Amino acid sequence: MNTIAHIINPFKAPADSPFVKAQEVTLESMRVAKSFAAGKVEVELIATTFPEDTAVVPADFKVCNQLTDSVLNHGQFSRQRKLPLIREILANALSCSNAPYLVYTNMDIALMPQFYVAVDALLKQGHDALLINRRGIATDYNGVEDLPLMYSDYGKPHPGFDCFVLKRSLVQQ
Repeated sequence: MNTIAHIINPFKAPADSPFVKAQEVTLESMRVAKSFAAGKVEVELIATTFPEDTAVVPADFKVCNQLTDSVLNHGQFSRQRKLPLIREILANALSCSNAPYLVYTNMDIALMPQFYVAVDALLKQGHDALLINRRGIATDYNGVEDLPLMYSDYGKPHPGFDCFVLKRSLVQQ
């Protein structure tokens, strides 16, 4: 049975921010997908944060090394947002898990229940890496209680890159 380690970067959003609800939905969708995969794929849920955000990591996620670097250390930006660097997130995943496959998603990416099982099936076809594009769904959902409705929303194509699946040896390179 394959093991997949999924690392995320939760952060403490202001109480009135839409990111509060988005993160709750993301975290719950990861739990649902892990439960769906039980007996088929071993799933490790891991979080890495800046020191000031550690308190928002749920108890059922493994707390990984803290982040120390951000985009703010590498340039001038019109919006001063302390965004992490993917290389540090992936390095933390390597140090916190021995899983042969690593997944990284942004904190506003909710997973379908079959996500880990589908990823495992694709990996078994011989893929070393996957880029899974998200679909934009309606924004009028209220939160975790609407996950079944969100799963049913076909959505629209989205141009961004928010979900990466990588073979451990690729990340080590």
